[in-house]
Amino acid sequence: MEKENKKIATPYTDEAGKMWVHVEAGDIDFLLDIKNLTDKELNYDDAMQLAKDNDMVLPEKRWWSLVNTFLEEVNQVIRDLGGDILDDIYWSSSQYFGNYAWYFNATYGALSNDGKMIRYGVRGSRAFIKKPNS
Repeated sequence: MEKENKKIATPYTDEAGKMWVHVEAGDIDFLLDIKNLTDKELNYDDAMQLAKDNDMVLPEKRWWSLVNTFLEEVNQVIRDLGGDILDDIYWSSSQYFGNYAWYFNATYGALSNDGKMIRYGVRGSRAFIKKPNS
């Protein structure tokens, strides 16, 4: 029996018609917005607030880690859906220590941390909630 070649990133449209990238592997299962929440770079607190105001969260560090591993696949789904590919530095919701938080650098494929007053890009996400009977 051949092993199934399961995609980690797939297109997803929610009940409101909004398009997302559904990213799933193991116990990680979330939706990543196909567009940046703003064209401006924001500090950590403003990025967290903007995500909340849009009924989203910033991706967790481990979510970004999975995206980093499958960046080509995720960006292809984003391209197919007409979104903004990941090619910048984006805040994570994960705290590091004190006034530091994690970020994802899509250009270099790296996760690191920095001071919360630094300005980075903002990409929203949501935990994926499976509907009954799905």
